[in-house]
Amino acid sequence: MRITTKGRYSVRALCRVVRNGDSPTSIKTLSEQESISPEFLEQLFFSLKKEGILKSRKGPGGGFSLAVPPEELTIHQIFDAVGEQYYVSPCAADDDELRKKCPRDHFRWDPVTGESLVECFGEDFWMASYQIYLQYFSSISLYDVLHKQKYNTAKVVFDEE
Repeated sequence: MRITTKGRYSVRALCRVVRNGDSPTSIKTLSEQESISPEFLEQLFFSLKKEGILKSRKGPGGGFSLAVPPEELTIHQIFDAVGEQYYVSPCAADDDELRKKCPRDHFRWDPVTGESLVECFGEDFWMASYQIYLQYFSSISLYDVLHKQKYNTAKVVFDEE
């Protein structure tokens, strides 16, 4: 699993927005504070605003601020808003198009009987791994990151079957 700059920079920039206080923060200011290109921040913030995570104000003193309290905003929501995909294998992706990228996908099912043609030993493992990541990132809020809480002691709970 690899978190790209979209995910990492989004979390960094949103932490900075919160740290800057109640006044909206401009892209230019954020770019300078976090050493992130303004063009890249604009792309990220467009997605974050579209998903209702950020709000903006135009004009002098304008900029961006959180639209939701940091305690209610999970890292998973941030990653999801900017299109971060942290699956560990194509077969574990939420997206059907990504799942089709598995080189064994077209061998998987008999179109007539619907029976499995290929036993994939890794699929269940990769799906379980993805669920652990999903659970972890869904349990950590932006507030937790800002206050260095919870994430360093997070426990993953496995369902007993």
